[in-house]
Amino acid sequence: MQTDIVRFDLVDERFSVAEFLAALRERGVLMGGMGGRIVRAVTHYGIDEADIATTLNAVRTVVTQ
Repeated sequence: MQTDIVRFDLVDERFSVAEFLAALRERGVLMGGMGGRIVRAVTHYGIDEADIATTLNAVRTVVTQ
């Protein structure tokens, strides 16, 4: 099955989900919380490989700071 939805558990306890999402938002990446420590990311038409790379770099930056 193919999907444009990615869900993951935020296991890094240095951040609340709200803090993690806010840090991503500051970098131009929008994701949402699904309750607990679950984060949801959804792509849509027009998102390309460069956008995915930008997103991964933003996540990497947030979790390694």
